[in-house]
Amino acid sequence: MKNILESLLGEQDLDIESTIKMKVIDILNYYFDYKQDKLLSNLRRVFLHMIEEAELLKLYQSDPTLKQLRSKIQECVAHYTKYILPRISLTGMSIDEEEEIFKNDQGEDILDINELLGFELLPVLLQQLALNNHKVFERKLLHIMLKMYNQREQFANTAKELLLLFDEVNISNFIRSKRINETLRKNAESSESWLTTSKVDESLLEETKEILLFFYNSLFAFNANDEEKHYDPLRIENCPVNKVRQDMYRHIKVYEPIISLIRDNIHIVESSDNKEVNELFRLCFSVLSAFAKNNPANQVLLANTLVVFLYNMHNNLGHVKLLVEIYRDNLYLCTERIEEVLHDIIRLIKTTGRKAEYLEFFKVIQKVNGEVIYNNQKRVLDIFLDPKNKKELLYLGEVANEFHPRNTFSFQKAIYSKTSKVGDEPYYYHAELIEVALSGFL
Repeated sequence: MKNILESLLGEQDLDIESTIKMKVIDILNYYFDYKQDKLLSNLRRVFLHMIEEAELLKLYQSDPTLKQLRSKIQECVAHYTKYILPRISLTGMSIDEEEEIFKNDQGEDILDINELLGFELLPVLLQQLALNNHKVFERKLLHIMLKMYNQREQFANTAKELLLLFDEVNISNFIRSKRINETLRKNAESSESWLTTSKVDESLLEETKEILLFFYNSLFAFNANDEEKHYDPLRIENCPVNKVRQDMYRHIKVYEPIISLIRDNIHIVESSDNKEVNELFRLCFSVLSAFAKNNPANQVLLANTLVVFLYNMHNNLGHVKLLVEIYRDNLYLCTERIEEVLHDIIRLIKTTGRKAEYLEFFKVIQKVNGEVIYNNQKRVLDIFLDPKNKKELLYLGEVANEFHPRNTFSFQKAIYSKTSKVGDEPYYYHAELIEVALSGFL
């Protein structure tokens, strides 16, 4: 604070008082964020103590149903609550003596702001709010007061996101994943220098592919013997996914460098003949698809970067499959975010051919966990019956004469691109189309 004041006094600022107040508010904001970090560290310390004292690891190994373990953890948490939760700050007013919540023993707080300052902070903040007429300052001041009395809820929400690893296999995987994710991050950050239309560093390309393959196979592994060395894209459809690994990879942000690779470099597949480059992006989309599969938190996380996955969809290196897994059985996305994708899927069918895979998205958005979404059913039917779409989406051509006007199938010839076979899949497409229609009527 002293350094900040000295730097401000040297400036030719007519409104020095407001500037100092803003700096103080920023410091208080930093304090409350720092306190949350300390609370989480304290939670970890208390939990480690609980594990040793209550012998939770032995209970975990001897109780296959985990019922006794859950009961013991709940018992321990109830006992240690006052050492974990932040204390409710005193207000400096008469309510401190009147309300039971302030009288009860709340335990010792970590970095209590009133103790650090030597006085109750709230009356000072309220006084500043009453005397000040600066809108930005008022907004920041209210934010600080809400943070001050919202610490328990913020801590509880943060603690919910903590991931506890007991078994050696997941702990070992976590350590390795965290290490190689840093390598992946470095490769992604420098990818615009080694992964371009004119230059591909084969050693970095191979290293990046190996990392992605590890993450992909790891998401389907449940013990040390499950680790695979080859790439099987059908595992997404045929194998159960490891939810612990999904949550683990969300915590260490494995998805960030992968999205960065796609965003910054996927345009090169348009002009590159390198099959290994295409394989790299297939792995990117496969890892993200496995990461999102049946995991609502991960689905919403990836939905925030939909624009990245909609780019270059005509190459379909896993774009459509990823979109399907992001939306599958996610009520929020299927009711609030479908318009962002619908038009791109329709355009994809019209420009690259009627392929069965493209219709999966229309099935997914009509039902969530077996429950029908009526508005989406109507939306899909409207799309397919729209005069602008129905000839391309429902049937492939029209033959008309004066006696027997009729619809007929007039399939396009398959056109081969560097990345995929583009063209119609008449029989698979129409079989899938029947399922889409059934989803809309049942």
